[in-house]
Order: sequence, then structure tokens, then C-alpha cells
Amino acid sequence: KKTAARKVAQTAPRVAEMPEGFFQVEPGMSAWDYLIQRGLTPSDIEYYNLGIAQNRIIFPDYLNEQLVFWVGRAYDESVRGGKYFNAPGVLRADKLYNLGRFLRDGYKQVIVTEGPISAIIAGRDAVATYGKAVTDKQLDILRALPVERYYVALDPDVSKEKAVAVARALSQTRRPVSLVN
Repeated sequence: KKTAARKVAQTAPRVAEMPEGFFQVEPGMSAWDYLIQRGLTPSDIEYYNLGIAQNRIIFPDYLNEQLVFWVGRAYDESVRGGKYFNAPGVLRADKLYNLGRFLRDGYKQVIVTEGPISAIIAGRDAVATYGKAVTDKQLDILRALPVERYYVALDPDVSKEKAVAVARALSQTRRPVSLVN
């Protein structure tokens, strides 16, 4: 477990800063209502330190207790500039949402999802790739995890071929891999 954490920590530079104006999501806010409607619990919102900035819900991502990335997701259709906004100047190609907590807690299995909301709903043993394009670096990090089993749970709009390709790449570890609908 320590070796995997050390290897991951060496490959994930700590360069993100929380967006200006960040504040916690609280009951009574429309962002809170949006998250609850999507299936998150109040406990999830607190545990993952979800907040608001730039008219988006901010999903901060920590590794070794340091902020390494964040993604903002619009929760109101009136927001301009697209549904998602990533931490400027920080590449997501070597990031997995929730990896720091996952490593800290030492889970025996990992559920691989696309986005932070899906990862949170899937459970504390889930990580997200920040999108449909799973990078070679992300696959390397996933293969280095000290887990006994992988679950690949990509969004329904992802082609079956892409999900199978991710599962095949993870099966190189000779550990069981399951595709989840």
C-alpha cells in the first residue's frame, strides 16, 4: 500500500489552487438541491468538501492531503462557458478523482467511473477519470493500485468497445475485472 501511494505521489504534481471565491455548499442552496437530486447525501457533500465557485459546483481532488486538481460542474443551465471547467494550468491526464482518499483508506477493490458525481454515488472505493478519454497514465496508476479487483462502470453513453478496452488494459494485472452496466 505504501509503495503504491509513493509511486502515485511521485507521478501527480501538486500545483492546483482552489478557485477564487470558493465556499462550501450548504442546505438551502440550489447547488445543494442539485446534488441531492443527483443522488448524493449530505454526508457525501461534507466528506468530499464540495463547494461553489465560478457558478459551478467544485469537486476538489486531494492526494496526500494536498490539492492536485479540481473540476467545476454547472448545475444551472444559465451558466455560460460549458458544463465543466477544470483547474487552469493543471492537466487531468495523470489524475483520478478520489485517489488520495482511496489510497489513504486502503480499499481492496476499485470502481472506475467517468465523473466525480458517478464516483461519489458508486462509493468511497470509487475513482473517476474526469471524462470518457481514459489516458495511458491513468491506466498505469490504476494498474499500480494494490487492489484485488477492478469494476469498470463508465457512463451508458460510452461505447461498449471503449469500456472493454479499459477492462482489457486493467486485466494485464491478472486481477479480476468486471464491467458494470
